[in-house]
Amino acid sequence: MQTALWKNFQVEWTEDSSPTLRLNGAHPTDQTKSAESMHHSGGAATETLYIYGEAISWVLKTFPEKQLHICSVGLGLGYNEILTAILLMDNSAKTAKLDSFEIDTELKESFSHWVFESDLQNSNQTAKNIIYDQIVEKLTKSLYLNIKLSEIKKYLQMQFHSGSWRLNGELNLDKIPEFTNYHLCLFDAFSQKTTHELWNDHFLNRFIQKSFNKTHSMLATYA
Repeated sequence: MQTALWKNFQVEWTEDSSPTLRLNGAHPTDQTKSAESMHHSGGAATETLYIYGEAISWVLKTFPEKQLHICSVGLGLGYNEILTAILLMDNSAKTAKLDSFEIDTELKESFSHWVFESDLQNSNQTAKNIIYDQIVEKLTKSLYLNIKLSEIKKYLQMQFHSGSWRLNGELNLDKIPEFTNYHLCLFDAFSQKTTHELWNDHFLNRFIQKSFNKTHSMLATYA
């Protein structure tokens, strides 16, 4: 089943009953690029937990730093941001600064409206909020954690209000913000076919050399 709530994307439901987005044929900055799903059809939440949840958990458990620096490339529906919040809430010994990058302005705005419970008079945003709520429910149940939605949103609000977490626009080598020194990168950008500029060797080598912690760092990606 497909639902149109975002200008450039269709909402689809994957086999584990979690939502994903598919480009509706219009890339945010390049109309020549074709439609593509953000997650595996077998399960968006399952994929997120298997690829990125394992990486976050391993870094939280293994790296000695009390405060981690994390970047998330490709906000999408906020799976990795929500999952990071959940796992940090479950591990009180660690904190994190986080940079989230997303080229599509509407995706950033929608996620921010959900976090801060704003734009509630907008019926379209209300429908989007239900999808974000369902993502939280799916992730917490899959992890067997009894953390309330209200607690997760409060945690996210505190992180963004304090400036410890940031929603950024397009990622490129000239716009990497101050946090850098990343211990973990959740590299969930669209594929090489759709966002070639993020997958070429020149960019990846420069990004890693410029921005990653030289002692402890990990990059996780599905691609």
